[in-house]
Amino acid sequence: TCNVNNISRRLPRVVSPLGKKNDLYAWREIFRLYIDADIFFSRLGQDQGERGVEQAHERFTRFMDQIRQTNVIDRLKSSESKAILELFWDLNFTLLQSAECQDLNQISAIKISKTSGENTSLFTQETFPELCSACSEFCSHNSLRSTPTSIVKSVHSTMTKQLLSVIPQLDDYICPVCYVIAFKPVRLDCSHVFCIRCLVKLQRQRKNSCPLCRQKVLITADGQNIDIGLYNQMLLYFPEETKSKQRANNKESAMEKFPHLTNQRTCVIL
Repeated sequence: TCNVNNISRRLPRVVSPLGKKNDLYAWREIFRLYIDADIFFSRLGQDQGERGVEQAHERFTRFMDQIRQTNVIDRLKSSESKAILELFWDLNFTLLQSAECQDLNQISAIKISKTSGENTSLFTQETFPELCSACSEFCSHNSLRSTPTSIVKSVHSTMTKQLLSVIPQLDDYICPVCYVIAFKPVRLDCSHVFCIRCLVKLQRQRKNSCPLCRQKVLITADGQNIDIGLYNQMLLYFPEETKSKQRANNKESAMEKFPHLTNQRTCVIL
């Protein structure tokens, strides 16, 4: 996990929103694509669990293709970011190699039961020297040689916890009513968070139940329920999204105050 620690130590410097030139949005896109790729482990229904080697390779290749198609690498402003990305590639390649080594060990185990273990081991080392070398880096102790899966899972878990947590993802700040960033987030007494615009709309409709848990907490909520800490975090890490949501709120508010202007045609002087 030394590469994970190295990346997690260097990444905050290049994505800090306090820096005038930062790679926050580029790295957020990289990690969003990485999360969606589900390379090593599936989070979905019947397919939930560890992926096979071929499937992991296919998904990692698809992830790299998406990185190229979105030109996200070209948006990286600092050479430090590009160096960190190289480490991130290497880390994932090593995990793939370790997963491949797991399959080779299983194949070897089957052949050992049919032929001599010495000949089979020699065949594996001669045919796949790079994979066995990569695996030995992970499985340097005898107690780990038979469980490369646990190593892949452990390193992947450490990587996702340490790296993905550095950059807040937009999905964690979405209003569950309008499905846009919860600008000026209001935290109800039930602890659920909505944007203030949606709260006002619900109150105008004389609704009092939280849309998520149905507790009667809407009517009593007001400006004092705005989560200042969360609001400041949104302004810091999602400046583009908050500005866009604010413009949309202002436009919608103006249309409500002056509905007669909505359908007016623009006067053009020739």
